[in-house]
Amino acid sequence: MRVMENLAGRDSLKPFLQSDAIASRGDRLVLEVKSSHRVAVPGIVHDVSSSGQTAFIEPFAVVDVANDWREAAYEAEKEEERVLRKLSRSVAVRGEDALASMQAAASLDAAVARGRLSLKIGGVRPKTGGISPSDDSDGLMLVEARHPLIGEEVVPISMHLDTKRRGLVITGPNTGGKTIALKTLGLMALMHQSGLQIPAREASELPVFDGVFADIGDAQSIDRSVSTFSSHMERVIRIIERATDRSLVLLDELGTGTDPEEGSALARAILERLVSEGVWTCVTTHHRPVSEYAATHDSLGNASVELDPESMLPNYRLIMGLPGQSYAMEVAKRLGLEEPIVEHAESMLDPLRSQTESLLKSLQTERDRVREVQQQTAEDRAEAERLRIEARANLAESEQERDKAIEEARDQLKREAQRVRRQLRRLMREAQRQQTWQEARESAADIARSVGSEDWLASADRPRRTDGRSPSDDSPEFNVGDSVRVESLGVTGEIVEMDRDNRAVVLSGTMRFQARPHMMTLVKAGADAKEAERPQTHARVQPKLAHVADAAGDLDVRGSRVHMVESMIPQFIDRAFMQGLTSVRIIHGEGSGALRHAVRDILSREPHVETFQPAPQNAGGNGVTVAMLE
Repeated sequence: MRVMENLAGRDSLKPFLQSDAIASRGDRLVLEVKSSHRVAVPGIVHDVSSSGQTAFIEPFAVVDVANDWREAAYEAEKEEERVLRKLSRSVAVRGEDALASMQAAASLDAAVARGRLSLKIGGVRPKTGGISPSDDSDGLMLVEARHPLIGEEVVPISMHLDTKRRGLVITGPNTGGKTIALKTLGLMALMHQSGLQIPAREASELPVFDGVFADIGDAQSIDRSVSTFSSHMERVIRIIERATDRSLVLLDELGTGTDPEEGSALARAILERLVSEGVWTCVTTHHRPVSEYAATHDSLGNASVELDPESMLPNYRLIMGLPGQSYAMEVAKRLGLEEPIVEHAESMLDPLRSQTESLLKSLQTERDRVREVQQQTAEDRAEAERLRIEARANLAESEQERDKAIEEARDQLKREAQRVRRQLRRLMREAQRQQTWQEARESAADIARSVGSEDWLASADRPRRTDGRSPSDDSPEFNVGDSVRVESLGVTGEIVEMDRDNRAVVLSGTMRFQARPHMMTLVKAGADAKEAERPQTHARVQPKLAHVADAAGDLDVRGSRVHMVESMIPQFIDRAFMQGLTSVRIIHGEGSGALRHAVRDILSREPHVETFQPAPQNAGGNGVTVAMLE
């Protein structure tokens, strides 16, 4: 190419060239040379223009280069063919896999396309209805179906055919929506059978047809000398020949394009033939005898589209159960036809027809009134349901707030109770450290007042003697061997020791503790006590306690029933807490584990118990539970 450009740019050759452009003829690069000067450019002539004014010459200077280029191009073509053949053989070996992959890709692509279409049109999956009379289903039911190719403002239609009433005749004025209703039904059936969702309500139901046949639109042809009526008849004939009792047939303007009387008769005969063979059929027509025939035939039903009675404009609603009116006179008046002409036309109508038209108008007026009442009822029901849901939500919210308030109050009481327990425990420890009874009671009263009530102190009044006399500062002398009752602990025991400060050491069972005279009530004097039985605790629980070095109490419940420990353990914990103990041990043994589980379940509910756990292995292990008190 560079050599050719240099030749075309030479000043010596420019006078002989038609232009300095580089042309191509037969895969050879040539110069456009004036035919009268072809001898001035030595080379091979590959072509001559149609006018004969230009010769396309390949200069000898580039022939060898061009030949080399041509050979290289040929070799490249051969190599390319070789590579393609090799690749083709490689693909052929895995041809079945490649075909399966292509089919899978096509299926995925179709699924994605169906999904996108469904989202776009707001589609639903209809139920599959029965198609034979023995099937128990609603047959064909469209609920608020919308033509998928019309914009969002489309008016939905509803229609219903079943296995016994398989035919539907739609009548009404022009531009009222009869053909759109017919096309909507056909599209819904085809979309359903193609695996597509349909733009309708979920209650819709469609059978699976073996064919959907339609004669919609005008197919007249001047070239073929075919009229509107002829084109319709040709298609209807083919449909009758092919339709079965599992087919759907849609016929638009059946019987049109010819004499109204003959066209009406043909329409009724065709309709009767299709319905008698069980074909699912939907037709539109302007012929009143066809709709009258449908009203008297068990296998047919009527439907209509209507105009707004005031504006005379179509509202595109499909009304099941009633034949439609043509509104020809009303439309003519609205468009401006002279009143005398319209009145004269009305006078020429059959009186019976006029009465029928009047009756239809009355029925439609009453139907509109009923529909308004139904719509208002539905709105009222929806409003009532909304209020019910709102009331339920408010009730649930109130219950949540109540529960939250109760929980907060419970937490507050729990914290306050814990604070009071800590103060009571401190109080009891101070009392044990030789605090006077009056000081202890005053401290307890302070605690009660901080909680807001002193009722709980009723049982903490100063103890009384068994003879009814109140204790005083000149309390009687107690002696070793006396049997006494300590009301604050709810136990009875024997004085085994008296110290210099007149404090008694009391033995109750195996529990030893100290008590001042004002805390004790004489039960039996020392001489009588020796003859009495061994003192026992007067509490409802009679546990076996052991005094240990770390001041922790033991309760042995081995051999007890579960219902017995349910009362024993709480009282034992209360006493230990009142004594200021920080931990207790409950001996239950291992056994089957039922008693151990019962003990630990009770401890988990005790307010004075902070934590509990099995004892160390060298101290009883899993047969003993150690509880830490708050």
